[in-house]
Amino acid sequence: MDYRYFYFLWSLIFLTIWLILFLHRKDLREDMLFISFFFGWGGVISQFTHLVDWWRPFVLGTDIWRFN
Repeated sequence: MDYRYFYFLWSLIFLTIWLILFLHRKDLREDMLFISFFFGWGGVISQFTHLVDWWRPFVLGTDIWRFN
């Protein structure tokens, strides 16, 4: 199985669910936009700190690609 587009596929699935809820529940639109904006920016900010640790873990003291 090819996992190159796995993250993209799940992002589309969650976007579809979000759009269905957004279009169906008019009373929650303002809250959904606020929470999406808030957590969206939180994800962008946390990416700078967590991406380095994920791809280059400090625990082992080595690069993750050497295990291949």
